[in-house]
Amino acid sequence: MHLRHWEDLTPAQRQEAHEFFDRQVSPALTPLVINSVENFPFLSNLSTSLLFLLDDPASGQRLRARVRVPTGVRQWVQLHSETGSGEFLYIRLHEIIRENLSKLYPGMKIGATGLVRLTRDAEVEDTGVGFDHRSPSAHPARDPADGGLPLLQ
Repeated sequence: MHLRHWEDLTPAQRQEAHEFFDRQVSPALTPLVINSVENFPFLSNLSTSLLFLLDDPASGQRLRARVRVPTGVRQWVQLHSETGSGEFLYIRLHEIIRENLSKLYPGMKIGATGLVRLTRDAEVEDTGVGFDHRSPSAHPARDPADGGLPLLQ
């Protein structure tokens, strides 16, 4: 089994990943541009997103953008191109999305990208039978000084 990064893929494997993006991933994505006028978009608990900069060559404007990594698509994608018999090659879904961002924002130049996973503070109680994972919304808001802020991983 081989776990690879994009830069380690062969041209044929990259082409297979691009085709997988077009068929399986692109329809599940909602590209979002973040502007300074509106509130920052809501990030769901336990969600993973790519955050990145966009440069608009036409206007010279620099924008921030977000694409949530969908949970309904497997997070490790198996590629079959140029693998030997009995070999398995996988790449992370977020790397495939990152390398195809230009398809979501045509005419824009993609700048620095980062991967963010949001984990909100949620209490877990031992009930003796298992764990009761209570929703953070079931608890009153905490003072940020007491650790009530979301954790970005």
